[in-house]
Formats: sequence, structure tokens, C-alpha cells
Amino acid sequence: MQRISGNSYDDMSYRVSGSGGNGSGSLSPFTFLCIVLIIAFFGLIILYSASFQKAIDSSLPHYYYFIRQLVSAGCALAAGLLLSIVPMDYLRKAYILFVPLSVIVLSISLVPGFSDSGYLVIGGYRIVHAGSLALFASVFLASGYIPDSDALGGGRIRDFVFSTLGVIVMMVLSLFSCGLSWFMIIGLTVLSMLRSKRIGYVSIAVSIAAMAASAFVFVSVFPELLIPVSRSILPVSDSSLYNPSLLKAEEAIRMGGIAGIGLGQSNLVAYPLDDQEGLYIFASLIRELGLSGALFVIMFFLLILLIGLRTASRGARKGDEQSAALAIGLTMMIVLKALMNMMYVTGILPLPGILLPFFSYSLSEEAMNIIAACILYRLIYILGRRDNAKA
Repeated sequence: MQRISGNSYDDMSYRVSGSGGNGSGSLSPFTFLCIVLIIAFFGLIILYSASFQKAIDSSLPHYYYFIRQLVSAGCALAAGLLLSIVPMDYLRKAYILFVPLSVIVLSISLVPGFSDSGYLVIGGYRIVHAGSLALFASVFLASGYIPDSDALGGGRIRDFVFSTLGVIVMMVLSLFSCGLSWFMIIGLTVLSMLRSKRIGYVSIAVSIAAMAASAFVFVSVFPELLIPVSRSILPVSDSSLYNPSLLKAEEAIRMGGIAGIGLGQSNLVAYPLDDQEGLYIFASLIRELGLSGALFVIMFFLLILLIGLRTASRGARKGDEQSAALAIGLTMMIVLKALMNMMYVTGILPLPGILLPFFSYSLSEEAMNIIAACILYRLIYILGRRDNAKA
């Protein structure tokens, strides 16, 4: 691979300095790689701490969940490395594969007996989370098919309408298959990508109105879609309706305090968490490592957000709106899931169903997060070299 000499940039300070030598021209790819490796490794440690007692109680080796998650991450990393040799022009058109696959998986997951908490289930095994696949497909659809401008002329408006309808279809299917959380996270992710493609505010407003109208119509016709939300916000006095798992999570957070009760000690307390290796692993983390541990995790997700947004900014400056939109989409895909999980577990946002990226036990979710991080790393590297070469 040809090496480019010139300046180096660092997204932590967003400053450019002369390197005087040859290199990729970027400190950010290495920084991002270190961040992902640290948070993924830390997530595995927390997962082991939260799951070893459950494995023992199920007559499994104490490292059972840890090893399965590690293998899933390793396979996803191998897949991500393979994607690094795929030309970007082909990678940007991955929606041709992912969108039909997502619609098929979402449709099958609506059939009784083929779905479990949003996962497509075949032969008793969870294959893939339908909502997560729809989010992945929506990111590639929005970056690769939505035109770079909605100015009149040619087929731009037509392509914008078709791609927006495609996203809404996946959002609606996710609403029934996975719940309101996934409907919202797909919509927010796609909307965050539109400005990087120079889509006008009027078109963005129309898109928001279409998404909100579809949600209102289907929730009005099928009010049971709001049951998980009502179970999260109804008064505690009505214990038959309130989500008891949230009560345990709140107690775990109060118990953790500032410094926590100690790594691995969460399994020894008198108030065990429900699904503490999955949806409520953030509450388990706070109980064991306290608010200081939670701030450590939040800091790394904020760093991912910072690098992702700065990468998109460089892509937009160079006129590569597709790469800029893809960078924002992949960044928001990771960060929004983390934010919604943390806000739900801490009782701020009554929208359950989102696992904490790199922490919660889920083979397909871990694989999806690692692959997204690999593609984002490639964009950081490519846009950095391009930015440096044209500086």
C-alpha cells in the first residue's frame, strides 16, 4: 500500500501538525483501534463477572458465556478484516444485499414460533436480532442510495422518496418484531445521516413527519405495542404492572454508589439482577464498579462519537458525502444503542430492548458491533489519508 507523507491529525484535539515523515497521515485510526480494543476487552471482563454464576448454576463451565462471546467477536473481526479488501464502491452498495435480507428476517420473525425477544429463532437457536440487522441495513441504504442532494432534477427526489419509504418499512417491521425502541433508534440514526448528504431541512422535516405518522398510526391500531413502555413508567405502587426487573436494577445502582462493591461480587448479594449478563449488565457494572466505572465506560463511547463525527466532517469537506453519511450512521449505530440502554437501565428512558454494545451477552449483537467498528475504522483510515494527501 502506498505511503503518503505530510501532516498528521488527531481527533482528540483536531489539530494538524507536520510529521516530516511517511505514514498514514492520521493518529485517529490508531486511537480508535485502541478505544475499541479496550472497551471490548473491558466488556468481556464485565460479562464474565456477571455471567459466571449463571453458567455454574446451569451446570456449565464458569467461562461458558465469556468464551462464546469471545469466539463471536473473533469471527466478526475476521469478517471485518475481509471487508477491508472489498472496494469501497462495492461496500457502499451493500444495501442491495442487506435490505432484502433484513425485510425477510423481520417478516419471518413476526411468525409465531420463529421469534424470541426480537431474535430470529430457527431450531431453538437465536440466529440474528431482526432489529439490529434492520438498523445495519438502514445505515447502508441511507448512505448508499439516498442522493447527495434533494435538489430538483433527474431522479433525486424519486430516489429520496423510495429510500425513505424503504427505511420506514424496516422501521415499521421492527416496531412489531422488536418494539418501539428499535423503531426509534433506526429513525434517529437515519435522520442523523441526512445532513451529511446535503439533504434540505424541508425534506428532513417531511421524513420526520412520515416516521412519526407511521408510528402514531400503528400504535393507535395496535396499542399493545406500548405495553413495554407502560410497564416502565407506571407508578411503583402498582406492582402488578410495573417492571420488577427495573426495581432490581435501581437497587443495584444504589448499592454500587461511587466505588462499587467489587468486581465479581454482584453474584453474592441478596438481590440478584434479572438478565444481568444481558439487558441489565450496565446495572451490574455500576453495582460492582460504582459510578466511577460507569463514567469510564461512558467516556469511551463519547470518544467513539467524537472520532466518528470528525471523520464524517472530513468526508463532507472532501465532497465524499456517501462515506461521511456511512461514518455517521455506523457511529450512531453504536453510540445510540449504548445511550438508550444506559438511559433505560438507570430509569431515565422507558424504552427497553436495546443491549449495551460490547458488554451484553449476545453472539449476533457482538458480531454486528465488531463489524460496524471494523468498517468505521476503515473509513477513518481512508478519509484521513485522503484528507492528508489534499491538505
